[in-house]
Amino acid sequence: MEQTTKQAITILLCSCAGCVLGLLLYYVRSQPFNLLIVVTSLFILAVIFVIGNYVIKLKKYQYR
Repeated sequence: MEQTTKQAITILLCSCAGCVLGLLLYYVRSQPFNLLIVVTSLFILAVIFVIGNYVIKLKKYQYR
């Protein structure tokens, strides 16, 4: 069960990252020098990734 949960979270994170990157490219194309959006999106992705890893670790400790 732990493996499938981990895979599901990974797929979810990847799809979120894909959506964010798509929007990011759209905005960059619209406004070429808007670096704030790029930095903000990368920061949000990093936060999502860290939270995902934290949740996985919590689940691992629950099953023990």
